[in-house]
Amino acid sequence: MSTRNYRWRALSVAAMAPPICFSILFMVFNFGCQPSREKEEIAVAASPAAPIEDSVVELTSIKAKVDEENVVRIEVAYKFTKGGPRKVYQCEFFFPDSTVHGIKDMAGWELKQEGVIKSGLVGQGEPGDTIEAIMREADSPSLGYHEISNRVLGNVEK
Repeated sequence: MSTRNYRWRALSVAAMAPPICFSILFMVFNFGCQPSREKEEIAVAASPAAPIEDSVVELTSIKAKVDEENVVRIEVAYKFTKGGPRKVYQCEFFFPDSTVHGIKDMAGWELKQEGVIKSGLVGQGEPGDTIEAIMREADSPSLGYHEISNRVLGNVEK
């Protein structure tokens, strides 16, 4: 009699295992698949509020020097007075009394709120006595640049 009782209990536990496992799996999948409020709040907080405004840059001074290898070394001091360096930029250098000119392309991460842009022009001929610079900004180089700074004028040291 004790053997039969043991077998009956073993069969009853084995017979109950699939419904218990199914119940546990149902609870795990049912409660695990519902969206949580934290995920919804994070998704809302990550969406952009508005497009970024155009920046305004003040160019304060420019220095240019021609070295013995006919390389024109240029330094332009700049300061973002509105906005900051978040897009792509160009600083164009040209000599009003010559055909020599150049452009330095920069990404926003290369610039600070205030600093000095350093560049050089190699082998384009003899630069004039004065140099001028202007800065431009674009969302993407393929969309075109627009001016965001004043024009700064300086003398070329030879």
